[in-house]
Amino acid sequence: MNTRYLLYALTVTALFSQCSSAEQKETKTETTLTGNDRDSHDCIGSAGYTWSEVKKECIRVFEAGVRLNAAAGQDSTMSAFIVFGADSSQVEVFFPNQAPVPILNRSATNASWQDEQLDVSQSGGKWVIQQGGKPIYQE
Repeated sequence: MNTRYLLYALTVTALFSQCSSAEQKETKTETTLTGNDRDSHDCIGSAGYTWSEVKKECIRVFEAGVRLNAAAGQDSTMSAFIVFGADSSQVEVFFPNQAPVPILNRSATNASWQDEQLDVSQSGGKWVIQQGGKPIYQE
C-alpha cells in the first residue's frame, strides 16, 4: 500500500513540474524588454525615436519637428511633423502611420519645399503641407 501512494505522489509531482516548466518557457519567450527594439539605425522606437535622414540622427519628431494638424475636411485626430535639415535645403515630412518619409527639396523659385506630389510652405506665417494645391496639414 505504501508503494502505491509513493508511486501516486511521484506521478503527481512529475506532472506539476512539467506544467511549471512549460509556463516558464512560455513566459520567457513572450517577454520583451522595453528599449530593446532598436532599428537598423540604432533608434529606440519604444522611446519615441525614429531616424531622420535630413538630420542624420535619431530624433523624436514631436521634439525636433514642427507639428501640423489636419486641415479642414481631413481626419482631425492626426498630426504630421516637418523636420528641416541643418541648412534648410531639405525638409522631411512625417505623416501619421505612413512610411517611407518623403524628403522635399527647396524650390529654386520660391520659399517652398516640393516634390511631385507635396508642397511645404508658409502661408500667413504658418506652415502648411499641400497636396495637389489643397492644404492637407497646417500649423
